[in-house]
Amino acid sequence: MPRTPSSTRFPLTVQPRGLRSYVWRLRDTLALLAMLVVAQGLVVAAHDSIMQGWHHMLAWAWPRLDLGSAELVAWGATDVAGISLPLVVVQLPMPAPGPLAAIFTGYLAGVLWLFSYLLPQDGLPLRYFLRLAGLLCAASVLGWLWLPPGSGMSPQAVVNQLLMLGMGLLWCIPLLHALVLYIFPLPLGRQFMATVHALALVALSVPLQAGAIAWLLVHTNSLMVLPLYLLATFLPQVVIQLGLYGYFVSHTPHPAH
Repeated sequence: MPRTPSSTRFPLTVQPRGLRSYVWRLRDTLALLAMLVVAQGLVVAAHDSIMQGWHHMLAWAWPRLDLGSAELVAWGATDVAGISLPLVVVQLPMPAPGPLAAIFTGYLAGVLWLFSYLLPQDGLPLRYFLRLAGLLCAASVLGWLWLPPGSGMSPQAVVNQLLMLGMGLLWCIPLLHALVLYIFPLPLGRQFMATVHALALVALSVPLQAGAIAWLLVHTNSLMVLPLYLLATFLPQVVIQLGLYGYFVSHTPHPAH
């Protein structure tokens, strides 16, 4: 005789199945498109002001962080679908790394690797992060030994790519939210606030992140380009946006059964 759910040892409970638990209507599509237009219009209206803010903030910080004069923070442009958009660019003059820089970076790689073993067992994510940072530092030293001078990415390019990434995120966030956030039955006001918070976090964090990376590069050495580029440019922005997304999605009402 087959066992029914009531005769099993563990009782069965009804579980929601993501978006299949909700009903999608035409009005939801219209609301999504309207919210996308409003959010994208907000980016269009605020873009130049955000770039001005980045320029003023970095020009103010550059001499105070001992990174050079404020004139090293300038204006550039990038082409998006035939439209020229203003973009903040910086100059970060640094000498080529020498033997002392390689020794420092190799020593740092060993310290990070050894320190990862001192962490408790419940700190596995941090353990692996420190080991990855140590491996990237070691890879930088090996690249300095084996590759010809000037073959890697320059410190200036790391900061400028971060600024370009930040500008790209500003334009992509409304579309990303339309694809993965507006599809949930959240109130329109909460959806709009989620997008505003995501845009504000990018607008505020990118110049701070750029200044911190530039300071670390100038006050250590240019062999730190590889670990900082891979671990401190795109990755923090992804973590911030995923955390914000998770917070707002957690407020989705439970579907009725």
